[in-house]
Amino acid sequence: MAEDFGDEAGQKLVDWATRVAMYQVRIGGPSSGERAMREAAEQLTRALEAARDSLRDPESAEVRTDVPALPEWAKLDLAEFQVMEGYDEIRSAIDAKLTSASLEHALYEEGGRAYLLFRSQDAPRVADCFDSLATQAREAADRAAERVREQAREIDHGDRDLEPLEQRAQRARESAEAISGAEAPERDLWRGAQRREERSK
Repeated sequence: MAEDFGDEAGQKLVDWATRVAMYQVRIGGPSSGERAMREAAEQLTRALEAARDSLRDPESAEVRTDVPALPEWAKLDLAEFQVMEGYDEIRSAIDAKLTSASLEHALYEEGGRAYLLFRSQDAPRVADCFDSLATQAREAADRAAERVREQAREIDHGDRDLEPLEQRAQRARESAEAISGAEAPERDLWRGAQRREERSK
């Protein structure tokens, strides 16, 4: 799958964006799916850019170098990412990007908050990874939008499994009404015949 996007992290972002979109499609239709996915991708992009900027400015409060036992290490608060839908997938993409750049790092939680631990000297390279992820998040949104459109076309061409539940339910109600309306005369005829038989006895 990584070859589809160029690297594993980028493909993970495409998969994340697609999942966000398809969840919304099932709830509110294709247009709401793409809109929700683009909003989520924009939120992710802004968070990645903020992390990148804070990494490039060592004096920034966003870069936590408050690990006294390990002065050559810094930690970055990932709380902004942690509250996003699909955080585990986002975390996995960050990990894949840093791993592919051969950066020593650890993603962990402490006190309910997520952090990225990395070597202080690698801050510029970590920032470059976040910059690359921000670009890939935008591209992932475009690819996911195309996937959503493809799914919508499949729905239009009769793939009922992908059709929103409300539409399927409406079609089922209409079919049930049509069936019960068609059976009513037969049922009445059968009941009439049954009553005549009982009277003749």
